[in-house]
Amino acid sequence: MTLTNEELTYIVRELKSGAAAERIARDTGISDALILEIRSLVGTMPNDEAERLIESGSLNQALCGMIHQGLDSESFHPPISEKYRVGEIADRIGVTKEMVRNYEEYGIIESHRDPDNGYRWFDCNALWEANKLRSFRSMGFSLQESKELLVCDDLERMVNAFQQRMEVLQQNMARLSALLQTVKKVEMYYEQLKNDRGQCTLEPSPELLWLKHIRPQSSDREALRTMSAWTGQMPLVRIGVRYWVSGHCVRVEHGYCVPADVVKSIHLPLCGEVKRIPSQMAVRSVIRHKSNMTTGWFKEDIFQHMYAYGREHHLKCGNGIVGIGIVALGSGPERTFYQDAWMPVESE
Repeated sequence: MTLTNEELTYIVRELKSGAAAERIARDTGISDALILEIRSLVGTMPNDEAERLIESGSLNQALCGMIHQGLDSESFHPPISEKYRVGEIADRIGVTKEMVRNYEEYGIIESHRDPDNGYRWFDCNALWEANKLRSFRSMGFSLQESKELLVCDDLERMVNAFQQRMEVLQQNMARLSALLQTVKKVEMYYEQLKNDRGQCTLEPSPELLWLKHIRPQSSDREALRTMSAWTGQMPLVRIGVRYWVSGHCVRVEHGYCVPADVVKSIHLPLCGEVKRIPSQMAVRSVIRHKSNMTTGWFKEDIFQHMYAYGREHHLKCGNGIVGIGIVALGSGPERTFYQDAWMPVESE
């Protein structure tokens, strides 16, 4: 929509006299939204400067750019000027000076040279083109794609470009949604470790499939391929440890575990090294311990509170303990380990 100079002169005069935008809109048949845009642009300008902008066509050009971009009074209101420096363009559209220079280098906007002082300047059209480009870039279009959209006069091509962009965004949303769920599960597990540490409960242990860690130099290629597939499905597959306690002696087997009902949903391969650990009543506790990798993973007393809980509740404790989901915090040889431990029990 382009207004005549007479219409603009009338609107500006009425606005400066204090007339309401709604009343001017009724008198002229022009939307009150556009009246408000005009007021935001020239409301504080001296009368002679506003008249100059009307006569030069700059005010109309600014309004057309706002309408084309769908901008409102809160998102983009540059003061109208005939010349803009690099920094002014950058400030108006919210990018760096270097980015504005890149726009010029790519041929998206064109600068002029002031014959008096040699400074480069940009006109109002460059400002609008730069802002349109920033708008396309904010939607995820590449710089080259945005440049092509700026000069595209084929409506069908524009529709296709935005349809393709929506498809990409939908794919990204699906990927981010899956990632969010994974992060949420990990966060919940960390929260559970924090809240349950040191406490004991009596509950059925999960049914697990267990794969011991296979050394890389092993000749069992099938087991190595299976282990590789399992580790590729972390954190659904968790690092685990099986402990066999006999007095002060503890035998350890490191490996990987996954709930039996999850295996089919993530299509984990199986091999002869995969063992089933059935669900059974167990004392559960989150244990924390310091460990030096050069001397061992744990101290034998880390399970004493679980044995004490069993004795208190007249339970016969088994010697096979499964530690699920080991979390190592810190770095270097000494780390802090957390794990969800399950000790099978029977009633005495």
